[in-house]
Amino acid sequence: MPEEVAYRFSGSEPTHWFGRGGVIAWALVLQFVFALLSLTIVFIATTASRRLQIGETDLNRSLFTVMGNLMALPQIILLFALLDIFLYNAYQIKLIPLWVIALIVMVLGGVVLGVYFIRTIRQFRRQQGKSLRE
Repeated sequence: MPEEVAYRFSGSEPTHWFGRGGVIAWALVLQFVFALLSLTIVFIATTASRRLQIGETDLNRSLFTVMGNLMALPQIILLFALLDIFLYNAYQIKLIPLWVIALIVMVLGGVVLGVYFIRTIRQFRRQQGKSLRE
């Protein structure tokens, strides 16, 4: 990698440059922030469920897993952005625009979350039906 790293582009031409160490530092800081946000979300959700005395069920565990992994979506976008930066600076290869990847990740994430929540609602209704019959 060169000393000066291009990180913002207009089309396929670089418009902004940053030091190599700065790009690596920002990448690590952002990954740390996303991991910390994920842990915070799960901690708050589990603490709230204990205070509200919600029982430990498979439904709760899977819900907390999804909540904790929501930070994977911005991390995937960040991964692509860093890959784009590194490929351009190492080989002068420019991938598709970042907004296209962000849109694809958000749509696929929305579909996955939608399917998960539909399954969760169905499972919850089945459990409600069983408890009403008993």
